[in-house]
Amino acid sequence: MPNAEAQQCSNATLTGAYGFLDSHTVVPAGTPFAALGRWNFDGKGNFTNTLTINDNGTVTHVNDSGLYTVDIIRNSLVVRFTLRHCIAMSF
Repeated sequence: MPNAEAQQCSNATLTGAYGFLDSHTVVPAGTPFAALGRWNFDGKGNFTNTLTINDNGTVTHVNDSGLYTVDIIRNSLVVRFTLRHCIAMSF
């Protein structure tokens, strides 16, 4: 990401709804895992999410909210999440 583009990324530029699908095999158990979700960002550092998780046949529905921060580290976009009901994570 060129520096000029990186400088334009902020909490305000992350707005709207984004969906995702993740599926993989859990190692070393060899069991299937899948997650389908939607994240909604308000451009002010707040988000809500809705997730459906299938972990080896056990389905869980999760609704959560929290805070996010957009940073540029070594010319890479980093979004940090702090969930209200779970642990903090970064992508």
